Amino acid sequence: MCGFVGTYKVSHTAETCSDSTIQYLARRGPDHHATFSVNDFCLGVVRLAMTDPNSRSNQPMLRDDRLIVFNGEIYNFRDLRKELIETNVFTTESDTEVLLVALSEFSLEVIQKLSGSFAFAFIDFKTSTLVLARDPLGKKPLYYSLGRNAMTFCSLQKPINEGKVMPNSSSALVSYLILGYVVDPLSFYSGVSALSPGEIKAFSFEDGLLKNRNYQKNETSPRQNLGSKISAANVRRLLINAVESRVQGHNKIALSLSGGFDSTLIAVILRELGCRADTFSVYWSDSDKSRYNNDARIASANSQKLGHNHHQVESLVAENLDSYLTEYLRIMEEPSSNSTGLSMLDLFKEISNCGIRLALTGDGADEAFMGYERYSKVASFSRFPNLFPKKLHSMLKQHNWLLRKLGALQMRDENDWISWHEVFNFSELFSFFDVKIEHVREFSNALGRVSSRIFTDRTSDRVKKFMSMDSQIWLSMESNRRLDRVSMWHSVEARMPFQDTILLDNLRTVSPKLLGNGNKRILLEAFPEMSGFQRQKVKVGFISPVGHWMRKNENFVYEKIEYLRDLHLIKSSREMFGLDWLHSGDYLKLRKMWNLVVLSQWLSIQDRI
Repeated sequence: MCGFVGTYKVSHTAETCSDSTIQYLARRGPDHHATFSVNDFCLGVVRLAMTDPNSRSNQPMLRDDRLIVFNGEIYNFRDLRKELIETNVFTTESDTEVLLVALSEFSLEVIQKLSGSFAFAFIDFKTSTLVLARDPLGKKPLYYSLGRNAMTFCSLQKPINEGKVMPNSSSALVSYLILGYVVDPLSFYSGVSALSPGEIKAFSFEDGLLKNRNYQKNETSPRQNLGSKISAANVRRLLINAVESRVQGHNKIALSLSGGFDSTLIAVILRELGCRADTFSVYWSDSDKSRYNNDARIASANSQKLGHNHHQVESLVAENLDSYLTEYLRIMEEPSSNSTGLSMLDLFKEISNCGIRLALTGDGADEAFMGYERYSKVASFSRFPNLFPKKLHSMLKQHNWLLRKLGALQMRDENDWISWHEVFNFSELFSFFDVKIEHVREFSNALGRVSSRIFTDRTSDRVKKFMSMDSQIWLSMESNRRLDRVSMWHSVEARMPFQDTILLDNLRTVSPKLLGNGNKRILLEAFPEMSGFQRQKVKVGFISPVGHWMRKNENFVYEKIEYLRDLHLIKSSREMFGLDWLHSGDYLKLRKMWNLVVLSQWLSIQDRI
């Protein structure tokens, strides 16, 4: 895992690839750093040495007038190397060199063969071509800024354009207020765009001119696909292979373990593979409700039963909310209102303190195996495909929460998907905040780029469309982003076996009914030994007592809300987002307040980060 920055003919190249930028990226790669200039390019890279930690695999890597800077892991690089070994001589044991040679030999189509998490910049000086690419689920970040015949690209946002934040009213702000995070390609930073998950951008820089070069990705996957006849035995084999490929060659392995099914299953597979891992769970000793610590208790019991080495990590966010939130937002570089992220700071700090660099998580299992209750609701409702005519369906979206949810059960477009995830709905957005219609349209267009591929697919049922939207938006742009930023801040590489490319390819055409309609039946059939372990009866994941945090810090919360009023972002009455909301016990109201507290804190600390 690494971080990198690069520029092409940018006037402030020296500043962009300076020691301060390398230092800013250093936590992503403490083992090696370097800067490199060639022709009109300047590149800087930091490395967390995981595969072939020998210095021979340091970056930037140059071979036959082709160069690569690469952040990630290619789990099937050994298979690719076998295809290339007859006509190429390799000097390292790294996936970076294999990727560089494969891109040179097979062209960009080889990206469709990659199984892993990755973001890279590939420069071919023979053809005067620059390629930027990300993995399909956005596990690794990549941002860029285009100017007149110049550009900058980087693993993080802040080093680009000197970290200038755009005015408060923007499409990124709309995205945050509605969803609690920023969807790609939007950004709070001036002139900066995120390369979207799975996106490949090619540029020509011949004769000193930088031009977009159209690249049409071949969506046909070359990997083996077992199709709709996939069995529990196939799922077992694919998932065990996914775990094994992620731990191969590593002696010290951490597992982020909750009391849920998914991470417990990974713990079971690790023991089957002969691995004794260090498992980690978070608890809150000062929580006002004991249920928040059920996860940690169950995780401890399951870990001990399997013979792993368990660590209970105490998180004291309530008494240090200001400092926790400041550190979290500094890491994220943007507002992100998932409260789980604050407790992840302690989790990955402890993993790092134990000298462990590789951590597995259960992220992505619910989106792959229909684990959320909302999928079951849509599946049940699908028996009434046209209960609401299209015109009435559109009208329902404008009314109260219950009616909009009934409309959303039909899962006809991205607005139905938003209804299941929204913090503030569109009506509240215009009632409570000073936002512009053009920024709402920009946000809608960003979602539309994803949904247009999903909702125009007539062969996919409503539940599969729902799961695809969750994977392409929430998982890729919120969950994976948060996991990458927090883990890499502590120089720990997080790997997610349930997001294995080959596994997901084989699940893509499987019907929801076969997956289990919400109970993950196919996983239970694949791993019958799971019946012998405790697990939460209700799906909760790593929940956090965010209501308790805010009630313990009333003055801080009110100061944050007032700061947004002072900035004229909030235009509602002072009774809104007040004492009654904070002590209401209403989850939806508390979620809205937390969203505003996070936004306010991020805006207020810009001069300190």
